[in-house]
Amino acid sequence: MISRKRFNKERLLSGTLLETLLLFLFILLAITSIYEKKNRELMMALEESNLLGPNEVPIDSTDLISLRTKSDIYDNLNDANKENLEKVKNFEEQVEKYKDLINSKGVMPPPCVLADNNQTLFEVDYGPNYTYLLKVVNLENPLKIGDGILKNGNRHILTQKQFNKLGFSLHESQRIDPNDKNCDISVKGAYSSANCYHCVYVVDVVDHSIDPYFNKAFTSLNIGKEETKIMQRKLQDYFMIR
Repeated sequence: MISRKRFNKERLLSGTLLETLLLFLFILLAITSIYEKKNRELMMALEESNLLGPNEVPIDSTDLISLRTKSDIYDNLNDANKENLEKVKNFEEQVEKYKDLINSKGVMPPPCVLADNNQTLFEVDYGPNYTYLLKVVNLENPLKIGDGILKNGNRHILTQKQFNKLGFSLHESQRIDPNDKNCDISVKGAYSSANCYHCVYVVDVVDHSIDPYFNKAFTSLNIGKEETKIMQRKLQDYFMIR
């Protein structure tokens, strides 16, 4: 049962997140409106320039340069306007996503806080064949997870299967009540709800290619863009990424 105080805090935080996103949306809409106004003014300026027809005397070269400059400005503003419209669309999608989150299971859990108020547990890099290169940081004391123990400064090279097991174990270790059926991972929204988890561990994606421990295990750490995207999505299943 969630206390009234906690319910009010989550409701206030939810409202603040939504208000902030809406504010960004309104600002982008205002910028887009300004660009559209400038575009109309430039169009009118081009129409009023009275460009000469094929049987008329050519205009002065200085005026022609001025018109071409205005045309270039118009093209640039038009491109910027399209970019802003795309940003507005993205913000609208984010607002809808947060609405769904707030209406279903409340807000997301906060990041877990470690030694000296640091939040990052792992420094992660992606290796060939879907391997994860992990360095443990900010642990004052060893952390027992399943059959293993994480110690500060240790480095690990994990296969996809090993990483999934570790990530899931760490995520579930912060479950508030393992017996709460409303927080079962099969329940929509429960897996990322502050009602079900104390916090979520944070990772920082870094470049481990200069680390002797990792680069001696691989001839190259270069991987393709698609492989990187897949591994990053899997990383987000269990951790917050800084």
